[in-house]
Amino acid sequence: MQVPVSDILLGHVMMSSLDVLLVIDEKGIIQLVSRSIDRVFGWTPDELVGKNVSCLMPEPHGSKHDSYLDAYRETGETTILGQTREFDAMRKDGSLFPCELTVWTVELPDQQGPAFSGFIRDISARRKLEQERHNYIDRLEQTQRTLELQAEELRNAQEAAEAASRAKSWFLAKMSHEIRTPMTAIIGYAELMQETLSDEFDVESAETIVRNGKHLLTLINEILDLSKIEADQFQIECIETNPSQIVAEVASLMRVRALQKGIDLEADYVGAIPETIKSDPTRLRQVLVNLVGNAVKFTEQGLVRLRVQSLLNREGVGCIHFQITDTGIGMTDDVIANLFQPFTQADSSMTRRHGGTGLGLTISKRIAEMLGGRINVESSPGVGSTLTLELPTRSLEQTRLIDAPSELGPAQPEQSASAGDAPIGARVLLAEDGIDNQRLITLLLRKSGCDVLATENGQLAIEQVKQAEADGRPFDVILMDMQMPVLDGYAATRELRAMGIATPVIALTAHAMSEDREKCLAAGCNDFATKPITRERLFELVRTWASQASATKAT
Repeated sequence: MQVPVSDILLGHVMMSSLDVLLVIDEKGIIQLVSRSIDRVFGWTPDELVGKNVSCLMPEPHGSKHDSYLDAYRETGETTILGQTREFDAMRKDGSLFPCELTVWTVELPDQQGPAFSGFIRDISARRKLEQERHNYIDRLEQTQRTLELQAEELRNAQEAAEAASRAKSWFLAKMSHEIRTPMTAIIGYAELMQETLSDEFDVESAETIVRNGKHLLTLINEILDLSKIEADQFQIECIETNPSQIVAEVASLMRVRALQKGIDLEADYVGAIPETIKSDPTRLRQVLVNLVGNAVKFTEQGLVRLRVQSLLNREGVGCIHFQITDTGIGMTDDVIANLFQPFTQADSSMTRRHGGTGLGLTISKRIAEMLGGRINVESSPGVGSTLTLELPTRSLEQTRLIDAPSELGPAQPEQSASAGDAPIGARVLLAEDGIDNQRLITLLLRKSGCDVLATENGQLAIEQVKQAEADGRPFDVILMDMQMPVLDGYAATRELRAMGIATPVIALTAHAMSEDREKCLAAGCNDFATKPITRERLFELVRTWASQASATKAT
């Protein structure tokens, strides 16, 4: 299709077009060109007129263009008319740039034969924007792939951490069980030996066994406590707590150790303190025992003082301070910086001299934080140390304040001195596969007046319960070890409950994690005790549940 172009219109386009407009004859010679050619190609119009249009094209495009013209002259047809195409054009300096080209046939005045007009648009800016867009999309896709990879790595790391945590929990539970089980027999028989031996050396040997056995249990308990804290399974209560009573108990317990080392232990109060605070008495006692015990451990002469004072903390909130001051070895700043790290003491020589895992202070700090408080440390090498447990208190407006309370605290209900030794007289079934523990517990219960039948697995325990029920002599209490061959205590207890047996079942297990207690109670047990169980605790449990069973039968 040919488009006739008037002189006026052609001149206007040539003068004003931002894009390049050029006209060539049938041989490709440039006849007309717009002023914009200088801006786009670097040629002036006068320089280009009369040149072959191929000078604006890099090879092989220039040669191909001539072949298009040859074909048009022969056939009168070409495929490029009326279509917009992109190609690389060449400036006067030889540099290339992208452009769009649209070609039409035109009629020129005083021009014989066909002519062609070409509109050329520099699309460098558009290409740049497109490239930036593609680059941006590529970066987004790469970022997405990176995030997906990181998410996968995090999922794998989390799964690995959870697996490691489960493995650690399993290991601690397994080791706790394996150590606690024989400790029941070791400590139990050693305590019996203390009661029966007369030779001084033998008595001291038995006392040494008991003392070291209990020390080993303390270490096991500290490791389990730290594991529970790290696993967010450490239970904290918030109940009415009498701080002066706890101070009295801690002072009474720790004074024995202090006197053995020839040092004094004092407990006093500065001003009035609240009669009660909201806290966890068991955990508060545990922290104070650790802090005072450490002070006694590292003090060779002088004294240890536990001072209690009610103050405002740094935020202006009411708090109670338990300040433990000693005249011991003291600490440097470097030592203080690592004081609350697990398995850390002042140095390796201190560990060898004084023993311990270094977990006590780590656990104390974690508990203090869980109670909403903190532990502050001040120390000078060779002079001594002051550790302050700072706990927040509620508003004291409705709380009675006590001026200089007695160290002994409120009077405790009197208990019969022989209550723990009074005969129990219950019929007890003991299911325990460890022969040493079986013999020990049987011996202790029989000495307390119990009729004891022992068996070594859960299946036999069920058969004994059935037989006792059939004979009309049911058991008052069942002591059930939870880890046994053939049928463990969990399955045996569930089967007993399914049979309608309501006899109190006390779980005995060396596993001491919080979930173990819940697991035992969920299986149908009435109570839970960890090994090694003390004689006092054993008698208390059997007496309590046997009395309840008797009361139930009477009704």
